[in-house]
Amino acid sequence: MGKSEPRVLVAHVASDGGILLIDVLQVGPLEHWLVPEWLEWPDKALQTPARAIRLEGLAYQRHGIGAADLTINSQVPKAVLDGQSRQIAGREVEVLEGPHPRLPVLPLRRGH
Repeated sequence: MGKSEPRVLVAHVASDGGILLIDVLQVGPLEHWLVPEWLEWPDKALQTPARAIRLEGLAYQRHGIGAADLTINSQVPKAVLDGQSRQIAGREVEVLEGPHPRLPVLPLRRGH
């Protein structure tokens, strides 16, 4: 079986001050990264995560309510989204700062 192409999904995420819609990068069937911010290439044609937070190990649900594909069950502190912490609900999470070789470069999504 071949490797699947990366996909960008959207998640409902509870954070300091409310519920956010944040991109989720699916890399293969079992690897999901919360992407609060993207880096754009200078030609404005490509993008890669500026920061990615690994979801495996955190509880989340796949569903299609409204604009979201997923709901993250744990509150994600703003400090984690901003890259200032790696703790969610008392657990260390994997955070990659981009550009990073483990994170793909994708065509820029217009209207994003």
